[in-house]
Amino acid sequence: MKTLKFWFKAFRAHFFPASIIPVFLGTFLAGYEKGDINWLYFALVLISALACHSGSNLINDYYDHFIGTDEINENRTVFNGGSGYIQGKLLPPEKFKSLALISYVISFAAGLILSFFSGSFVLFFTIAGIAAGYSYSGYPFFGCRGIGELLVGLSFGPLIVTGAFFVQAGYISSTAVISSIPVGLLIAAVLYINQFPDYEADGLCGKRNLVVRLGLNRALPLFYALVLGAYSIVAAEIILKMIPVSAVAVFLTLPLAVGAMITAKNYYFCPKKLLPASMFTVMTHLGLMLLLTVVFALEMLAGKK
Repeated sequence: MKTLKFWFKAFRAHFFPASIIPVFLGTFLAGYEKGDINWLYFALVLISALACHSGSNLINDYYDHFIGTDEINENRTVFNGGSGYIQGKLLPPEKFKSLALISYVISFAAGLILSFFSGSFVLFFTIAGIAAGYSYSGYPFFGCRGIGELLVGLSFGPLIVTGAFFVQAGYISSTAVISSIPVGLLIAAVLYINQFPDYEADGLCGKRNLVVRLGLNRALPLFYALVLGAYSIVAAEIILKMIPVSAVAVFLTLPLAVGAMITAKNYYFCPKKLLPASMFTVMTHLGLMLLLTVVFALEMLAGKK
């Protein structure tokens, strides 16, 4: 009998906040605009997003095993290189594939149920999420073609946030779309910085993501652009009065972002010393999402008084 800890690592559940918090953000943003939240709809969106995320993590382990990158990667950490279970003979590759397919079925089922309440357009978000999650690692292997970073950014940012918003509101507002972009940029930054330690293994196996295509030195400025772009969009939204001025709270995470960029600048070529940059980027991403979510939640509650 496998332990909960074992399956937690197999599913790489420590990354689940990347799909959980955007669901909360889209939901509370809709609550802020509409004034109320349907918690049944929220639960179904959350189940669908988590199941899709699970399937994508599992199928990524499956395909990275077959192209060989995880087999030769000597720089695996908690942030990159997969779970290591296939390489350690703890689970067979076929188990990852079957669990991924089950996860995708659960995701689709939750979306299908939700479509009966919120309209068939909900299935667009569900199918798009599943297609993106699978195609990043599986055919047509977007993660190997230099557009995987864009795909992940769109999936974990605009797709989840606007999907959760639409389910609650029945429409998609410009505020929801623009507010989702910083989330997408920062999750893309998380993926991007985690590709630096994988550079050698990915390159040898033909996994030509952006870091491999650009090379370590030329890839670094794009990391800065992703991080700074997220804060620039939030600042523009505040200035243009698209979101409450209290959203300035997200800038409390700026020291983490600066720490990530400085560490990346100094150690982008040294995987063992680059780990804090990955950690700071993850914390920046989660911190910005959480603070933005809290802002909309509090503004919604204040509006009910």
